[in-house]
Amino acid sequence: MQIKEVLGEKSMTAREVAVELFKKGYTSSTDRNNAAPRLTELVDRCEVEIAGKKYDEQTGRNVATYKIIAKQLSLFAI
Repeated sequence: MQIKEVLGEKSMTAREVAVELFKKGYTSSTDRNNAAPRLTELVDRCEVEIAGKKYDEQTGRNVATYKIIAKQLSLFAI
């Protein structure tokens, strides 16, 4: 629920999600490993989808961005 709250209607990388989780006090660090495994689980459960790619300046690589699947977004907003 916390990851879905952070994602909202945005598309974000695992690192960006991890930073937002930390800012909200949900995690004790900005480590992307706080978010990446949960995002994978949400993708497997068809609640979140890979939306595209984005360049990550910290790693120098293109990384996946995630967003809530539209039908899940409407359920989450209720």
